[in-house]
Amino acid sequence: HALNDRYELLNSKLIILWGCNPAQNAMGMPFMNLRRAKEKGVKIISIDPMYSRTAALIADDYFPIRPATDTPLILAICYLILKEDEKKDHKVIDWDFLDKCVQGFDEKTMPKGSDKKENFKDYVLGTYDNLPKTPEWASKICGLEVKRIEELANLLMDNHPTTALFGWNSARVEKAQHVCLAQTALGAMTGNIGVKGGCFAVSAQECSTNGGPALVKKGKDGIEEIKNPLKKPKLCTTEHWEDILSNTYTDGDKGKKPLDIHVIYHSHCAALNQSNNTNKGIEAHRKVDFVVTNHFTFTPEAQFSDLVLPVTTPWEKEGEVLQESRELLIWSQKVMDPYFESKDDAWIARELAKRLGLDPEKADPISNAQRCFNIIASSKVVKEDGKTFENLVSITNEDLKKLNVEGKPQQGRVPILQLQKDGKYQVKRNPDDKLGYIHNKKFREDPVKNKLKTESGKIEIYSPALKKKVDKAGWNEGYAYAKYVPATEGYEATFSDFEKGVKGKYPYQVLTVHDLRGTHTVFNQVDWLREAFEYDVVMNPKDANKKGFNQGDTIRIYNERGSVLRTLKLSERVMPGVVVIHEGAWVNIEGEDCIAGSPNVLSGDFPSGPDVESWGTIIANVEKVSKDLKKDWEVDLGVKL
Repeated sequence: HALNDRYELLNSKLIILWGCNPAQNAMGMPFMNLRRAKEKGVKIISIDPMYSRTAALIADDYFPIRPATDTPLILAICYLILKEDEKKDHKVIDWDFLDKCVQGFDEKTMPKGSDKKENFKDYVLGTYDNLPKTPEWASKICGLEVKRIEELANLLMDNHPTTALFGWNSARVEKAQHVCLAQTALGAMTGNIGVKGGCFAVSAQECSTNGGPALVKKGKDGIEEIKNPLKKPKLCTTEHWEDILSNTYTDGDKGKKPLDIHVIYHSHCAALNQSNNTNKGIEAHRKVDFVVTNHFTFTPEAQFSDLVLPVTTPWEKEGEVLQESRELLIWSQKVMDPYFESKDDAWIARELAKRLGLDPEKADPISNAQRCFNIIASSKVVKEDGKTFENLVSITNEDLKKLNVEGKPQQGRVPILQLQKDGKYQVKRNPDDKLGYIHNKKFREDPVKNKLKTESGKIEIYSPALKKKVDKAGWNEGYAYAKYVPATEGYEATFSDFEKGVKGKYPYQVLTVHDLRGTHTVFNQVDWLREAFEYDVVMNPKDANKKGFNQGDTIRIYNERGSVLRTLKLSERVMPGVVVIHEGAWVNIEGEDCIAGSPNVLSGDFPSGPDVESWGTIIANVEKVSKDLKKDWEVDLGVKL
């Protein structure tokens, strides 16, 4: 994640939330970390296709851009900074850092044997391709006005250090290796890497706003991993349904190879609902001989299965150990006995092993209680010096008897039964402690002694290794630099003639975002949550007026892969030309439409290497229909709740 510790936010002068919306889609307390920075006077801005909850609550300014157009905007900002650096006698850009620590920014930092024309600086200036990445060029793609792009560039030049927190979705775009390279280049040229209060990094899930090595190190469970004897094929998540249907798969740059899949096994996953082109996925499920699902709710995967194995929920298991942030370890406990015929996954693995002629002891060698104990007993916690670690828990022989596990007595910071009662351990923090972390600080101070794990040992914004990896995957051409390549269904694809501004068959971009109902599909079956957080389709009033739509109309959003129905909600928080559908709804096909509004009915399966997801680029059209759509929480899920 390349994130700094959360207290480094207090040392920033500017925080950019770039497609990052922790108030809505991150666990823990990342919003509190941002609020503390805000209270200290740090300026916070949001760059996003939608005026998010986080932006509404905490941002000083908002810059709307179209989905999957982050790279053009970054390139234009870099262009303006380069031009300003020329005016200011090369005092705007951190040239010392670029020369010592970065490969590929300009000709002199390019590796031997490379094409000097592919350096980042000359690509941005259009020296060789005759296409300067100006604000005017970028504005046509990303939708942000030229003067606002200039404002962004000035904010970065005037506020050092800056922390830019990126959401994953900006790079969940087909052929999007350019996104990460461009983000890194902007952070490097502005000197916001390896310094107090400065970083350019992904900020999501457990690590949201709070990066660095774990201060509580989760231990090992003592179970030896069973190696998968099958090395190939590993199917791409944006091609697996096509692979099953076509009986072929892409074997990297070796091309197509035969494939013959007869069984699909879902184990606590939502591959049908949460991967691209769900309708094609349904076809694949109907094609194979046998489908099995392990789950504790009747998910779409279960509904398309021949056999459902009901498993225990986390609340029915003999405990679980979770690493929720670098500072926090959680040890949950069983709160209820298993319902009906539900069994633990490990029990299922053991019974399957017996019937397959395998050793059940390898599948399920120890009890879950013993597994949790092993993890807790071997967990470590940092000392006040920030360098050394000690055992998290102390254990006595009496503890072993009470827990009914095998182990050895030891000294630690917290009695193990106390930790079991508390359910968690969190390292106490304060801004002056020795537990902070600045990513790449040591590397910046001495890049020779502290080389990175790259081919050059430096930050590579010209990365031959990345190009090789993309080329080897076999789907698209790789580039070692941040060359912007529009996705198959990016903004440009909404036009039949982009240069002349003629809109095409599918003129709208579909933005799919997380919401508060659950985590992806999890909890989607809970009636109260479905009632509290309805999944409407959100559209800008300007677009609705052109189409003659009104608030509350039933709208069909469709393309060549399928269609979904949703109730229309009008909001100026969404950019014109963009419609928003929340992801996670359980697919429910009625006729030709998904009446639940699952957006992966619309998402395209465009594989690109290596295994890059493409949820960030969907184009579609919209129309009003007369169908009386039931309220979201009243839609039949295929099971009586």
